Amino acid sequence: MGIHLLVAMLLWGSLVASLILTPIGIRKQSWKLLWLAAVLSLAFSIAAGFSIGPLTFLLTCLQLAAAVAIRREAGRRGWMLLLLAALLIWIIVVPVQIAGLPWLSWLLTFPVVAVIAAVATALSGNSSKT
Repeated sequence: MGIHLLVAMLLWGSLVASLILTPIGIRKQSWKLLWLAAVLSLAFSIAAGFSIGPLTFLLTCLQLAAAVAIRREAGRRGWMLLLLAALLIWIIVVPVQIAGLPWLSWLLTFPVVAVIAAVATALSGNSSKT
């Protein structure tokens, strides 16, 4: 078995593991499982580059949004805002990366995340926990 085949099997395995962990994490309300699923799908997304990478990056964004929603114990509006934020981040990051301006997507993403996080926190109705 060549090294390329081994790496390919590990990467595809991480994507499959991510897809398995996502519904389990949501059902068990485990933000840690969703975070792990997001890390696994991000590894695949980065390695996949311009083929299937942009689509799996959407999975990563949605998994992270779900992890944050579970961690913050967000209500229905909080979930919707966080999932919308994930979609918006994906819409900003992917085309800018494909256009060849990788620095621009991160410059645009940070303020968007900050605003959406503030709005989601305000609408979730939960006080901060220590």
